[in-house]
Amino acid sequence: MVGLYVAIWLFSAYNKSKQKPQSQAGPSPKISRGDHRKNVSRLKRTDPEFDFRRFAGRVEHAFRGIQAAWCKQDLKPIRGYVSDSILERFMLQIGEQIREGYRDHMPEIDVHRDRMALSSVRITDHFETVDVCISCTAIDFRVSLETGKPVDGRSGPQTFVEYWSFLRRRGVTSQPGVAGMIEGNCPNCGSLLQLNQVGECGSCEAVVRGGEHDWVLAEITQSAAWRPHSPSQQVPSIDQFRATRDPGFTMQHAEDRGSVIFWRKAMAERNGSIDPLRKMATDQLCDHIQKKLSQSGESGREFWHDCSVGSVDCLGIISENDFDYLLVSIHSSGNRHRVFPDGRLKDLNDWSRLRTLFVLKRQSGVTSNIERTISSAHCPSCGAPESDVASHTCSFCNEVVNDGRHDWVLHESGSADSKQAARWKKRLEAQDQANPTPTSSPPVPSPSDVIAWAIRMMAADTTVTDEEKATLTRLGKKENVPEKHIRAMLSQAAGGQLDAPGPPDNATARRWMTLIADIALSDGLVDSRETAVLKQLGNHLEFVDYDITLLLTKRKALQQRSA
Repeated sequence: MVGLYVAIWLFSAYNKSKQKPQSQAGPSPKISRGDHRKNVSRLKRTDPEFDFRRFAGRVEHAFRGIQAAWCKQDLKPIRGYVSDSILERFMLQIGEQIREGYRDHMPEIDVHRDRMALSSVRITDHFETVDVCISCTAIDFRVSLETGKPVDGRSGPQTFVEYWSFLRRRGVTSQPGVAGMIEGNCPNCGSLLQLNQVGECGSCEAVVRGGEHDWVLAEITQSAAWRPHSPSQQVPSIDQFRATRDPGFTMQHAEDRGSVIFWRKAMAERNGSIDPLRKMATDQLCDHIQKKLSQSGESGREFWHDCSVGSVDCLGIISENDFDYLLVSIHSSGNRHRVFPDGRLKDLNDWSRLRTLFVLKRQSGVTSNIERTISSAHCPSCGAPESDVASHTCSFCNEVVNDGRHDWVLHESGSADSKQAARWKKRLEAQDQANPTPTSSPPVPSPSDVIAWAIRMMAADTTVTDEEKATLTRLGKKENVPEKHIRAMLSQAAGGQLDAPGPPDNATARRWMTLIADIALSDGLVDSRETAVLKQLGNHLEFVDYDITLLLTKRKALQQRSA
């Protein structure tokens, strides 16, 4: 699962219905200093030289460098230390900015170094991943590419919180005083980093983007979509796949690959051409999608614009004689637009939460290349970057790369609620039952997910009043869920169309209820309207009023002790 939620890219809040790389308001970090210290201690057990203050300085350097690259619409300076999934989404959005004739301008950025914290540390057989909670205040407005003058009102400083996920190979240790990729140097030989055509250092030919020598930024997640990872969570079929077919298989690569394919597919639907997806999907699927894209007439065609990814979750792997099939669930959101034959866009003002099932396939016997874990947009055969996107072969090694002989490629795509998706999940369930493994606790939902569940529950058996709507909007604001999204979810819930899967059982539902209580307490005060909403939710879980009062009292005391 992407911790990576992935998900959600750097652009969370709307300005004139367009997403930006910063949100216009944000919550305070919810990571206690105690949890932060525990995470630092855990990392220091494998890396005694790790110093969080020094690491925080490097994170801030990366943060400012990425903001500068975004505002200049030039990603070359950051290519050495960010994943392909981040680059893909940035390129898509920068392309949209250029079409509309503007760029973002952020003249004042204040990173709150004293509030930066390690929110989680995950150590697997191959990688160490850390999620860093970053709080920042910035001024952000748009500037015309033609005149250089502002094209929208300049607002005051706004605060936001994001979670940045860095990974490196297990066993790599910190090198105090040595400049690395974030600073623009090769972490292996120390020279100024100049990547060659296959992503290696031009001086020493070391592969540097796979975390072999230094931290690499793998994902950026908005606070509303971030959720802590459960170390005990297991995917039975993937554990079996590692043991019998591919010991080097990693969730990190599956997530990066799935995310890159998502953005390529979004670009194809925006442009009306399958070319961006040619190297990532089978010929049969490309022909099918292109046929659908070509069917629009004078009225144009509809597609999802202003997309953001909430998560990329690996559901499991189905292994057969000739192929292995990887099932990936993509939780995203988008605003429906219509594009006309002349390129004009019409905003249909139809925002929605979306769940898509990707079925990726790979030929049996193919194994993972750990060095290319987060280089999913590069040739899986030789590692070279793409040049001719319209071809399914690599321009450097001439290998066909969309048939599953080298890496996972998109085999099918559709709604996660479709009959075809149900058939794939049933096949996976049958395989898991044949190879049982210990169960694990369900994942903790993101704030956005749990608020969506609360809205669906409240709308299930009664009309949500205007006062309750205002309260739900306030809860969303505390977690940086845009008001526009809350309104859309309320509207969809009223029509029974809100896609918001809930907890699998009552025990888990009670834990979700605790998360709602924590959101209400996030500003230190729970007013009577918020308490009323909590009590209405509690009715679905057989909570009495006393239970809600006791829950709020306990959570408030816990937050005060953890502060």
